[in-house]
Amino acid sequence: MSTDSFTAPIDFAVFIIRRDSDVSAAARQLRSQIDSGTLTLLDIEVLALGEDGRATREPLEALTHSDPGALGDLQSSESDLLDEEDLADLADELGPDELAVVLVYEDRSLATAAAHLAAEGGRLLWAGGVHTDELEHALEQTKEA
Repeated sequence: MSTDSFTAPIDFAVFIIRRDSDVSAAARQLRSQIDSGTLTLLDIEVLALGEDGRATREPLEALTHSDPGALGDLQSSESDLLDEEDLADLADELGPDELAVVLVYEDRSLATAAAHLAAEGGRLLWAGGVHTDELEHALEQTKEA
């Protein structure tokens, strides 16, 4: 997690997959990133479209996987961070044969470099994200200039 010298960005990603998609490779990759310390998984949620048209939480085991150990300890990251508004928004995007996989995570990929800079007396001045649309616009402006 965060340290006194570095607060990593907290992000989320929502993937819509077919109910029968094999998530083994994705789960192994996610666990590898967690094990290496480049990512801290804060929440993982699986959602399906209920008969009433609302998004409903499903257990992690609802995901199809060919590797019995693929999901492993990811279950400990289920923390139900999504609120009712989030669930309603997701329901609008889900089809009856689909699942939503929601990941809330801390991106720790710069933590080691930040620790080295802090050890040399450095301090984090700013950190944040850039929306893809803003980046594309800035690049277009640079090309036009």
